[in-house]
Amino acid sequence: MITRGRKRRSSPHDESVETRGKRKAIVASETPVLRSSRRAARSVRDTDSPESSARPKRSDKIDAMTRKRKRKQVSSPPASPTTQRVVLTVSKQERPTKRVKRGRTKKQPHSEPVDEASFYRTFGHKLTDAEANTVRGYPTDKDKALFIMAKSIAESKDERRPSSTDPSAASDTAPAPPKIDKIQFGNYLIDTWYVAPYPAEYSQYPTLYFCEYCLKYMNSSFVAGRHKMKCAAKHPPGDEIYRDGHISVFEVDGRKNKIYCQNLCLLGKMFIDHKTLYYDVEPFLFYIMTEVDDQGCHIVGYFSKEKRSMMNYNVSCILTLPIHQRKGYGQYLIDFSYLLTKKEEGTGSPEKPLSNLGLLSYRKYWKDSLFKVLQHQDNPLSIEELSFRTGMTADDVISTLQLTGILKEEPESEDYIMVIDQDMIDKHIDKMNARGLPQVDPSKLTWTPYVLSRERLVALTNTPTTNDIR
Repeated sequence: MITRGRKRRSSPHDESVETRGKRKAIVASETPVLRSSRRAARSVRDTDSPESSARPKRSDKIDAMTRKRKRKQVSSPPASPTTQRVVLTVSKQERPTKRVKRGRTKKQPHSEPVDEASFYRTFGHKLTDAEANTVRGYPTDKDKALFIMAKSIAESKDERRPSSTDPSAASDTAPAPPKIDKIQFGNYLIDTWYVAPYPAEYSQYPTLYFCEYCLKYMNSSFVAGRHKMKCAAKHPPGDEIYRDGHISVFEVDGRKNKIYCQNLCLLGKMFIDHKTLYYDVEPFLFYIMTEVDDQGCHIVGYFSKEKRSMMNYNVSCILTLPIHQRKGYGQYLIDFSYLLTKKEEGTGSPEKPLSNLGLLSYRKYWKDSLFKVLQHQDNPLSIEELSFRTGMTADDVISTLQLTGILKEEPESEDYIMVIDQDMIDKHIDKMNARGLPQVDPSKLTWTPYVLSRERLVALTNTPTTNDIR
C-alpha cells in the first residue's frame, strides 16, 4: 500500500484492499518504492498515452528523492521483501479541480437573522411572547381574587384589628393608633416611652430595628441583618472634637448630614415628650457622645444647639439613651455643653421648657458646678463673676443659690447676701467624688466656634450687614 510520503510496514491485509469507484493494479516488486497516489496515477497515465515517449521520464528523479528520504530514515527497520506496491489510477474526471486547504473551516453566516430584542425579552426564548409582555393593563378577575385572599390573610394575622369576621363590625371599629412598642438598637431591645412620627409603613409594626452607626430604621430583622453586613459606617458622620479614653464626641452639621440628623431626632422623640423638631435640622449642630471599642463608636447620647441662637441657648435638645442611664453620661453631656460655651467666651442656658428629667439633671449640675467654685472661695464674690466662671446665666445662678439656701435676703436692708456653709459644701463634694463618675477634661477638646457667613447670618437673623447699612 502506498502512503503519502512516509514508509509503512506491509501487512497481509494490504493485499485485500478495495477502493470504491477506482481501478487498482498490484505490481510485485522485491524492493519497496514509495510514491504518492497522485504521482503514481500520473505516471500510469503517462505510460498509457501515445505521447509518453516524447515526454521526459520523471522516474529517475522520483527514485533519487526516494533514496534521499531513505537515507534520513536510517533508524527505521528495513521493509520486508514481500512488500507490494499499490498503484492507483484516477481518471481525469474524478480528480479534484482545486486542492482543499487543511485548517479551520470558515463559519457560515446564519441563514436567518436573530432578533436580539426578542431574544432578551423572552430570556433566550424560554418564555412565550405573551408571557414576556410587560405592558400594563387592567387587573384580571384572577388577580383581584388573589389580592382579596392575601388581604384577608394579612388582616387575620394583625393583632391590632378586631377579631370579628363581620365586615360591618370591622368598618365601625377604627384601627388602633400606630404605636411602636420596642426598638432593637444594637444588641439591646428597648421599650419606647412616646410615639414618634415615623412613616406609615414603619409605624404599623410593633418593633423597629436600628443600625447603631448610621441610625437607619428598618421594619424587619432580616433586613436589619443584611444591612449590618453591608453598612460601612463605624462612627457618626462629622468631626471628632473630643477623645478621652473610651469616650468620644462628634460634631455633626445638620445641613451636611441631613438624613442622619433626621433619624437622630426621630429616635430622640421616642424618649422626649415635648420634642417637636423632626425634619428641619439644617439650622442646628448635633454633638453625639459615643463609647469606643474594637467594633466602632456606639452612641450613648447627644445634644443639639442652634448655630445662631438669639436667646443664648446652648442646648436645644439633650438625651441619654435608657440603656446608658445611671452612668453619669447625662451630667457629662451638660458639662460638655457648658465647656463649649466657655470656649465661646459667653454664657448659656438650655432651651425652655425643660422636661421633668431634664430639669432634675440641670438643677443637679448647677448645684455641683457652683459648689466647686465656692469650695475654696475666701473673698467676696458677685453673681456676675459666678456666671462668668461657670458659663451659666445670671438667672440660673440666682435660682440655684436660692434653692440651696445660700442666697438670702436681709430683712432690714432688703439686700441679698450669700451665706456659705463650708461643711455642707465639703460633704457634697466628697459625696460627688465618691461616685467615680467620668469628668470632662477641657485639655482634650479640639474645637473652634462655629462661624456663619454673612449670607447665612442674614438668612437666619434677617438683619442687614455693614455693607448694606453703608
